[in-house]
Amino acid sequence: MLSCEYLELSCNNEENRRTLIRCGAGTPPQVKISMTASDDVQEFFSGTPLTGLTFTIHCGIPGLIRHATGYLEAAGARFDPQAAMHLLIDAPLTFARRHLEQVGCARLRTIVVTANTCPEYIEDIWELQPTIVIVGNDVQQDVIQAVRRAANGERYCMAPGPPRLSARDRAVLRYLAEGWEFATIADHLSLAEKTIRNRVSHIYRALGLQNRSELTLYYHDLLRFHGRGADTRHTGGTDVL
Repeated sequence: MLSCEYLELSCNNEENRRTLIRCGAGTPPQVKISMTASDDVQEFFSGTPLTGLTFTIHCGIPGLIRHATGYLEAAGARFDPQAAMHLLIDAPLTFARRHLEQVGCARLRTIVVTANTCPEYIEDIWELQPTIVIVGNDVQQDVIQAVRRAANGERYCMAPGPPRLSARDRAVLRYLAEGWEFATIADHLSLAEKTIRNRVSHIYRALGLQNRSELTLYYHDLLRFHGRGADTRHTGGTDVL
């Protein structure tokens, strides 16, 4: 487990937005990602371009890779498929988590960008040990700043708040959201099926949800489209960049 702390601060790129940045020890139906290079980029990073930095991008939607490449190159960086700096765009849903599980990020500087504001999902991402995790809407400035900070060896995670579930319960939630049956989850976690059912009942109470469908929507940050977003702690939009 990573040793972390939560620090609340104002975020200067979204009016009246509050966020929690968790620092590492030692230092909806369709996800819409908008990346349009503009004068704002050059103005915000005046005097601190990304010149000399190289990056590569992973995303399940090829068109977004082209947009992201243009945006970062406008800020001075250069695309290089062999670069150690990886931008991992979480589209389609759970792409970033699955990529990290399969490929890992050892010896790489990996920046995850996601619109999913579910605290449990963000915790699952963070435990896979990327360098930086950016969460939210309209985060173009955050992305470019993250490239600079990752290059300087910094590590942090922006999140809407700490998870409400334990690591074991988060695993149960994750597998339920992926469509696993109780018996399969029990076998995978080496627990009795009755124990899994009891944990699911606890998860319902902890999250204020009523059924498995709502658990799935919650984990994928789609519950607000189902009309139940008001009674959960996290909110968010669908624009990643």
